[in-house]
Amino acid sequence: MSRHRARGFPENTMERMLETLDLTIPAGRTLRIQDARGTTLRVTEGCAWVTEDANADDYVLEAGDVRRVAGGGLTLVHAFKPVRMCVEGSHAAAATTFELGAGYNEYAAAVFMTGLREAFRRFARRLHAAGVALFA
Repeated sequence: MSRHRARGFPENTMERMLETLDLTIPAGRTLRIQDARGTTLRVTEGCAWVTEDANADDYVLEAGDVRRVAGGGLTLVHAFKPVRMCVEGSHAAAATTFELGAGYNEYAAAVFMTGLREAFRRFARRLHAAGVALFA
């Protein structure tokens, strides 16, 4: 084995370990991922509902499905049944945080708040276009 290959192997292995997280989300629970822009969610087993902050669309991912997180805010992954997934991205370099939350009530509240924020933004844009100052 050449000196270059011997030195390079552990470094490449460590980089892959830092950039890949395999996890299981129990049925009915919600994974909160903060600041995950560019992170890839790859479902290997089960079915998950994914919603991202500032994105009015929700996504249902089943085994084999992949979703790249577009926003930098809060991303929620809710497990309809136990979900095994691989989260890929540069977690070590970024400020990405993961937290397993309570479940559906938390997820529903976050989805509602995301929709409410989007509705308020649309309303504020309409007022601004009409020349009405929302905050004086």
